[in-house]
Amino acid sequence: TKNHIKGDIDVNAKVLVYGTVATINSGAYQDVFKGYDLSVLATSELASGIETEDQIIIDEEVDNLVDSLLTNKITHLFLGCTHFPLIEEYLEKRLSGMGVKIINPATYVAKEVRGLEKGDLKVDFYTTKINEIWNKRVSEFPENSLNEVIL
Repeated sequence: TKNHIKGDIDVNAKVLVYGTVATINSGAYQDVFKGYDLSVLATSELASGIETEDQIIIDEEVDNLVDSLLTNKITHLFLGCTHFPLIEEYLEKRLSGMGVKIINPATYVAKEVRGLEKGDLKVDFYTTKINEIWNKRVSEFPENSLNEVIL
C-alpha cells in the first residue's frame, strides 16, 4: 500500500495526515510519508461524530481541519482513520476550490486486494463497539464476505 500511495503523490507535495490521536501518536503514517513536507493533525472527536452521525461535531472538526489546511498550505490530505472515508463526499464539498487532493487509503487497499490470487476473500473487522450505525455499514458488504468481528 505504501508504494502505491507514494507513487500517486508528487515529491513536492505538502501532505497532512489527519487521524485519531492514537493513530497520529503511533507514527504509522508519518513513516509512509517520510521525505515529504509533512504535517499531522489529530482529532479526538471526528470518529465518534461520524459513528453517531452528529453533524455539529463533524462540522466543528472539519472547520479545524480546513483551518489547518489553509494555514499549512496543504496540497494533499491523507485520511488516516477508517471512519473518515465515510464522510469523503462531505470533505470534498468543504474543500472544493482549495486545490487539496484527498487521499483515501481504502482505495489503495482495494488495489492490493485485487492483485491477490482469486478465491474466496473473507474480511475480519476490528472495532471498538458494535451499534446500529456499524451494523448498517457492515450490511453493505456482500453476503458471506465477513469472516469475523473482533472487539
